[in-house]
Amino acid sequence: MGESGTGKTLMAKYYLNEIAQDSLVTIKTNFSSQTNIQHFYDIFSNKDHFFKYRKDLIGPPQDKKGLIFIDDLNMPKCDEFGCQPPLELLRQIIDHGGYFKDF
Repeated sequence: MGESGTGKTLMAKYYLNEIAQDSLVTIKTNFSSQTNIQHFYDIFSNKDHFFKYRKDLIGPPQDKKGLIFIDDLNMPKCDEFGCQPPLELLRQIIDHGGYFKDF
């Protein structure tokens, strides 16, 4: 947390690129007002980052851990009900350890 332009993103990306490269598979993404739930789902299902163990289970290689860095988490536009679906999917992943694709 901090003021705009203080280098928060730069420091986080440096750490992920240089220091944690051996033990982590990292995904770096930015949220914007145009980010929707399909975009966020595509980040998880991209085979360049994670691979499928089974039809319904994806994850990092077994010798590494997965880490997703999301910049500008507060940016997704609210829908007509006042919800931010990408953040709701993120909350579900954190709370329940995964998600069920129903969109």
